[in-house]
Amino acid sequence: MKVYYAHGGGYTEIYGLKNFLKKIRNDLEYGRIFPARFKLPKINKNKNEEGDTGKKIFKKLKERLKYSEHENSILLVIDDGDCLFYNKERSFMQSLEDFKKFLKEKNIKGIFLYIEPEIEKFLCIDKSWIKNNKCEIKEKDIYSLLEELLENYNYELNKDKNGCKVKFSDKLEEILKICGIIKRFSKKTDGSEYLKKIDPYKIAKEDKDLRNFINEVNSIKISQ
Repeated sequence: MKVYYAHGGGYTEIYGLKNFLKKIRNDLEYGRIFPARFKLPKINKNKNEEGDTGKKIFKKLKERLKYSEHENSILLVIDDGDCLFYNKERSFMQSLEDFKKFLKEKNIKGIFLYIEPEIEKFLCIDKSWIKNNKCEIKEKDIYSLLEELLENYNYELNKDKNGCKVKFSDKLEEILKICGIIKRFSKKTDGSEYLKKIDPYKIAKEDKDLRNFINEVNSIKISQ
């Protein structure tokens, strides 16, 4: 059975999320509807809809889902919360409710996962991607530093109320640099590869939102 999915335009998701979904349920065929690749003039390279997130996704999904071929289908929406979902930011929540109404009108079942603050949070819960947990520059090992990041992160919005004041992935990169694991954190290579190595079911034991998402995905009947 084919299930459509959409996610934020970050590199970690673009290159690693489908594998993550397959680990949740392998008997479904996942078809990405957003981001998509568009063929540009030959002078330019093919370009992903990189960086699109939040309300931008709703607008573009409405364009793609307005055709009858998507009616009676199932759509998974996975995106970084960017502190908007956590803080129930008014404009974002209104856009989300409007999009849910749109899906209902189109007879499309929507299953949503907003990861607060970013998908890189999962790398701090399931640390199986780490080969060596020693961190010689710091007194603590990297496991302890990642756990402290999870516990102490401040989900404060920036002054424009369109994202987190401090990016979680930047704080993660600082830890990885300090511990000598990487010189620079690349979401395209490091983030996506690490995402492929972690177990969604292990993470779901500690993350309620992912646990609810997995339960909904597992409730999908093949005959739907």
